[in-house]
Amino acid sequence: MTDADPFTAFAAELSRNLPLITRLLAEHPASGPCTGCRLPGPQGAPSAPCGVRNVAALALTIRSARERRTE
Repeated sequence: MTDADPFTAFAAELSRNLPLITRLLAEHPASGPCTGCRLPGPQGAPSAPCGVRNVAALALTIRSARERRTE
């Protein structure tokens, strides 16, 4: 992925907000049905990890790498 990749760019922006990252990871589990993603109608929840969890995990990785560089 490159900096021009919208997913990575969004994760980089999200990496500045640790409370939001923590909340997204808590509400969107790593396995099983995603209890954080709700779909209208009778469809079941998407399988975890969902896209929201993936972007939050990437944001946490970016944040951690940035913090290691500044130590």
